[in-house]
Amino acid sequence: MKRKLKQPTTYEEQISLLFAHNCANTNLSEYAKRNQENVKKIVQDICNGKIAELLVHRYLIEKGKPCTPPDFVIYPAHAKSFDADLVCDGINIHVKSCIPSDKWGNSWCFQPNDSLVKSPDTNDWLALVVLGADPYFRLVSAKGVKYGVPRKRGLNKAVIYEDNLL
Repeated sequence: MKRKLKQPTTYEEQISLLFAHNCANTNLSEYAKRNQENVKKIVQDICNGKIAELLVHRYLIEKGKPCTPPDFVIYPAHAKSFDADLVCDGINIHVKSCIPSDKWGNSWCFQPNDSLVKSPDTNDWLALVVLGADPYFRLVSAKGVKYGVPRKRGLNKAVIYEDNLL
């Protein structure tokens, strides 16, 4: 089920961009390992991810759900983890974002070694966010998700396609 999100506020956009710029340097070596070296795209990806976390957090709080806030700590590369982005009523919510794409379809990429892909727990849920003019998200259990292969060549990722969720 699609859950409509509000547009990000100017503050949410600015704090996410500031976070992304400061965080990018700690991620460059990891992105390079994945054949991703476009710093501008890396910053935009991090920014989009943080905006998605803020929007889902706001949605949950407005629905009266107690929820941990998004984490703005900038961790060194060795301290990064696959932990949940938000915890709401004991449920681990992993927020993933994408920009609408007619070419590839809406999709969310995961590292193949992510425990969410390999062995999700029953408390692990995915908030799959589509940003853009009319942002929304789908909340799905990580246990029953079907991962596909990337349609774009050269990516070593596990991918969820929105078409497969319908």
